[in-house]
Amino acid sequence: MTRGLRVHTRVGDGSFIGTRAIIMPGVSIGKNCVVAPGSVVLTDITDSTYVRGNPADTFEPI
Repeated sequence: MTRGLRVHTRVGDGSFIGTRAIIMPGVSIGKNCVVAPGSVVLTDITDSTYVRGNPADTFEPI
């Protein structure tokens, strides 16, 4: 629940979320993705992608 709104954050099967990574409310992460430790994910991530950074804007296919 964010600012009185209920939004769903979805993480696909086989995805790995690194320690201290922050995934904002309402973001969808596809199947078999890797979110690097300490990353801040603000947008949706497609399947089989490696993301890193703050904000997580480096998208690399796995």
